[in-house]
Parts: sequence; structure tokens; C-alpha cells
Amino acid sequence: MATLTDEMKDIIHKNHAGLIATVDEFGNPDLVHIHATDIVSDDTVLWPIVDNPTAVKGMENLKKNPNVTVCYHGSKCGSAIWGKGA
Repeated sequence: MATLTDEMKDIIHKNHAGLIATVDEFGNPDLVHIHATDIVSDDTVLWPIVDNPTAVKGMENLKKNPNVTVCYHGSKCGSAIWGKGA
């Protein structure tokens, strides 16, 4: 399980916008823009799924393969977090 560092949390709080990468059933990457709403714990970031085809496709991908990469970046640095989505 990925653990958020204080630096990662700070980047998420300040920027909110990020990217989540999933993989479809054919092994093709899928990249979705996300907007974090809350950091629930050291290993859980909450973001809403809006009714758009890209976000829905990302959620469908997670049901078949929970491996994800989430990337947030600030003006001078960024963080990528590898883990499981749900």
C-alpha cells in the first residue's frame, strides 16, 4: 500500500488537480484528470467521479485491474504514488 508523505499531502492540498493512470482490459493505458476533495488517511485520497466518459472508463478499468498511478505536481515539484484503487 502506498503511503503519502507530508510533502505529498502538501502538494495535493495546494493543487488539488492531478492525474490518475489506469489500464484497460487490453493493457492500454488510460489517463484521467482528477480533483482531490480530501485526504482521508496516509494511504487514501478521495476524489469524486463525475458523469463523463473518461472518468467512468477509469472506474471500469479499476474494477478489472486495481493497479493505479496517481500524479500530482506543484510549481516546483511533484509526486507520483503507485497503489491500488477502489
